[in-house]
Amino acid sequence: VCEGLNMVLASVHTPDEERFIVTGIRQSSDYSAGTIYWLGARIEDDEFSWIDGSALGYHAWPPYNDTEELDNACLGIQPSGLYWTLHRCSITGGYVCKRRLNPENLIRNNTIEGTEGIITSLNHPAVYDNDLDYYTMIKGPLDTRLVFVFQTLELEYQTDCLYDYIEVIFYYLILFMLYKSSQMKIREENGKNDFT
Repeated sequence: VCEGLNMVLASVHTPDEERFIVTGIRQSSDYSAGTIYWLGARIEDDEFSWIDGSALGYHAWPPYNDTEELDNACLGIQPSGLYWTLHRCSITGGYVCKRRLNPENLIRNNTIEGTEGIITSLNHPAVYDNDLDYYTMIKGPLDTRLVFVFQTLELEYQTDCLYDYIEVIFYYLILFMLYKSSQMKIREENGKNDFT
């Protein structure tokens, strides 16, 4: 499940991370007291480790030990009290996923000046992060023509075209090119032309 979201099962290293996870689970509309919420650790042959390879230092075991004695088990958050517990990895439950938040990726907007260049989207060919606003500004010399050749243009289907669009803005003339349900809309801002 986490891999499908470009994430991994979470490892927990501080009480603050633990509180963040517990609060998120309790506030989730899918929260159920009878569900195991899986973290990214497992025990194999009496060795306990995080699957992301990070060091095991912090733990949130219950004050009493009611975990199952298993040779191969996965780590989950216990529904009652939200303490850690070991269970068979085949048990159905929720997942606590995480992704790396890299500060250098937070602001990726850029400006390109010159006579030619190649533009790719963030993380291409993989998807870019959720809730990310990204743009590239292209500045050409005065009295020149800009030619855009799209090798690929993959946009998610959306009924209202709220995101994933191309906007081309000229100094005297503003054109909006919106890709929407396999049609291209071009609108001249001064109202003279309206093409669909």
